[in-house]
Amino acid sequence: MPSPPRPSLAADSARGVLWLGSSELVGQGLHLVIRVILARLLVPEDFGLVAMALVFAAIPVLVADLGLGPALVQRPELTERHKSTAFWAAAALAGVCFLALFLAAPWVGAFYRNPEVVPLLRALSVTIVLAAPESVYNPLLVREMQFGLLGVRKVVATVLGGALGIAWALAGGGAWALVVDSLARSAIGSLLFVVHFGGLPRLEFSRRHLAELWVVSRSILGARGLNFLSRNVDNVIIGRYLGSAALGLYSLGYQAVLVPLQSLVRPLTGVAFPAFSRIQEDLERCRRGYLRMLRLVVTVTWPVTVLGALAAGELIPLVFGAEWLGAVTPFRLLCLVALLQASTHFIPSLLNGLGRPEVTVRLMLAALALNVTGFVAGLPWGVSGVTAGYLAATALITPAYFAAAAKLVRLEARQLAGALLRPLPGLAAAAAVWWALAGIVPDLFPGFALGVKVLAALAAYGALALIFLRETCHFAITTLGGSLGRTGPGPKQTD
Repeated sequence: MPSPPRPSLAADSARGVLWLGSSELVGQGLHLVIRVILARLLVPEDFGLVAMALVFAAIPVLVADLGLGPALVQRPELTERHKSTAFWAAAALAGVCFLALFLAAPWVGAFYRNPEVVPLLRALSVTIVLAAPESVYNPLLVREMQFGLLGVRKVVATVLGGALGIAWALAGGGAWALVVDSLARSAIGSLLFVVHFGGLPRLEFSRRHLAELWVVSRSILGARGLNFLSRNVDNVIIGRYLGSAALGLYSLGYQAVLVPLQSLVRPLTGVAFPAFSRIQEDLERCRRGYLRMLRLVVTVTWPVTVLGALAAGELIPLVFGAEWLGAVTPFRLLCLVALLQASTHFIPSLLNGLGRPEVTVRLMLAALALNVTGFVAGLPWGVSGVTAGYLAATALITPAYFAAAAKLVRLEARQLAGALLRPLPGLAAAAAVWWALAGIVPDLFPGFALGVKVLAALAAYGALALIFLRETCHFAITTLGGSLGRTGPGPKQTD
């Protein structure tokens, strides 16, 4: 008896993008609202102190699962013994990492020359243990493309954690409000996982099954570690040499810029890894999938980042308050960093999904070296100089990411250039409309002129996008629209 055809990978991927995109948009929107409220209640030094601690608190979280999560997604055949082994190995390492970080906190405070970091770091070290269930449960849902459940979990954890953090800030808790927010989000998120799966995995451990997962996870773990260092060494350098107030300004700008990047690109990144893992033997489908993702990413994210850079001078004081004016220049530069990173953000998922994590590791090493060089070179010019160094490093490494992806899927240079050049007429039109309206639109109330310019610029971009990006717009509308129209898993069909 022939086996029934499996559901279309395109349909699964489209539903995944839709769910992840919706949850990211809602979740990041709520996260931004929470950060705006906390920024109004706290001062830049509070954000800087927690950012100092978070860098070191996040390192054990990064390594505590041994990179086994992606291995669970990528492995063709997965047994219950693989799942239980991965969970208990990660749980044991999480306990060790928590103890090590708790004891090392005074050295971290001495490194920053700020003893206030010590109790904050010790409290945040608890997140290592709280996040342990996520190491297995999250990749299991990703493997099955159950992105709706992942999205609901994230939104619930964000809302409840943010509410507790705001309550703590209103009570005069200072920087501890941000710590409470972080701890609550980790605890609530893990609890929702445990409830959904009906408890913890069976108490079983197999060295053989761990070795099978480790073959894939070791390279992915290395890539994740390098990516983490590349994206967080700036916080260490700024906190160490420029202080908590400067880091607070930079951190707020970084988080605000990441909203469009994470909300609009992470859904594709989350879907890309399992999707490319499924079709890793079909090079033609991988090439088509990569091009479609790239076109969609640049079409959606580039106007957001360009408008963010244009609007920063009016947006920052309006939303966060006059005390955050020092974040305007870093925000603008980070918007340009986000523009470049958005177009390469899902390339590691492509490389890992096609079984080439070692290429990702080499790219991460190069990015780390360039970033550190840029950060250190920019220190004499303060936060803005460090951010400019970050932009220069990103501009240098971006072509290497494109080259690696193009080589792997045998993509021609003209195809890559076509995907990247098509949004440019719309971006030029949006910028022209923005500058044409500057100083003309009356500011009838705070934010009115800013809103008019943003809407007019987006309308100009959208009009030209319909001309130059018709194929991409049609793909997005028909694919995601088809997913919206399905109330169930959809009809069985072949790819």
